[in-house]
Amino acid sequence: MRRVQLGAVVREVPEHIGECNQEQYLYFVQLVMMLEKGHLSIEEVQVLWVYRLLDLSYTGKLSQSGKENLAQLIDLTDSFFEIEKGAYRANTEWAANLVPEFKWKLRRFKGPADALADVTIKQFLRGLELSTAYAESKDPKYLLKLLSHFYLRLSPMGRVKTYSELEAQKTEKLLARLPGHYLYGFYFFFQSAVKYLTSQEIEMADGRRYDFSPLFGAGESDGKSIGPMAVLFSLAENKVFGSINETENRNLIECLIYLLDRHYEKERLLKRSESDRSE
Repeated sequence: MRRVQLGAVVREVPEHIGECNQEQYLYFVQLVMMLEKGHLSIEEVQVLWVYRLLDLSYTGKLSQSGKENLAQLIDLTDSFFEIEKGAYRANTEWAANLVPEFKWKLRRFKGPADALADVTIKQFLRGLELSTAYAESKDPKYLLKLLSHFYLRLSPMGRVKTYSELEAQKTEKLLARLPGHYLYGFYFFFQSAVKYLTSQEIEMADGRRYDFSPLFGAGESDGKSIGPMAVLFSLAENKVFGSINETENRNLIECLIYLLDRHYEKERLLKRSESDRSE
């Protein structure tokens, strides 16, 4: 968080998306949606976002000094956006789920943990499939399907429903009229979490560190990277966690750690084999 002085008042504002609260995040998503659809310019989005971060009402009328101050405050928004192919888009450099739970039509739904740490390998792979389908088609039906595979119904007593394809279909029907910024908000989070899991070293709660990028090397064609769907079949083939039905319900991180160990084991065997042939 950063401190901003407004006359005699000092406000603390988020420095990036990961520091936003749920209300701020969902408002930001609405702005990004309007930006992507061409309803707002990036300048208009930046102004509206500054006002929301500072908890001020926007009237559209500013004195000359107010305009100068606003120009300086616009810099506060830089870390919330990134430029891709000349277009502004939401910065996906965070892995916290800022909407861990929400209520819709008297029902409560619980989402995944930060960085998708508590989802199954099947949920993850299904999510990759659906997010890719949306990226290619821009059909919002895929956003609803994506969210429905990760937000599980909560009972009145707070018990979370067990994930399954059938449960996801029920959730999809219940959330058919859920506002779009919830759908886009989860899509942004999912993109961010996938990027986090597949592109950098991650520290576990027990202090161990893992880099899963060799399993998901984007654009690699040298055989070092395994495809996303191959993850599940590789685990099932080796019967590490049982049949494919048993495997797909295992924790994502647990499965990735096993696959990473096997990846490095194969590399060690390959180097040993090459060394033996050279002698």
